[in-house]
Amino acid sequence: MLKLNKKTEYAIMALLYMAKENNKVFSVREISEKFSIPKELLRKVLYALAQDSLVESIQGVKGGFRLIKSLNNISVIEIINATHKPVKIVDCVDDCECPQNIDCNIKNSMLSLQNELSNFFSSITLKDLQNKNHSVKKA
Repeated sequence: MLKLNKKTEYAIMALLYMAKENNKVFSVREISEKFSIPKELLRKVLYALAQDSLVESIQGVKGGFRLIKSLNNISVIEIINATHKPVKIVDCVDDCECPQNIDCNIKNSMLSLQNELSNFFSSITLKDLQNKNHSVKKA
């Protein structure tokens, strides 16, 4: 079964938390303590998100991270790509040198499946996840 890694999970948690207060600068400590996430791991995750322009890194005494895109404009695939590189379901989705490559009977189907999964995760925004989370809590 495909599974998101912890970095991706933590990124989604942090981004949804940061969206509660627009333009606020959040410290790594605040988010780390809120969700019991190891501080150094969260710092790496947030820097990865900053490198992909999903959050802004603010330096200084009152520094931290600020969400710079709306939840409607952040897709799950962007988060996965920032925190879980490379994303592929099997090794042969890119040009590999495996011994089965010449006679492989699954490569085309795996490429198709990879594209379908990428399209699926591209179609889901953080706003969609936030709305699903709220509806689950109400149930």
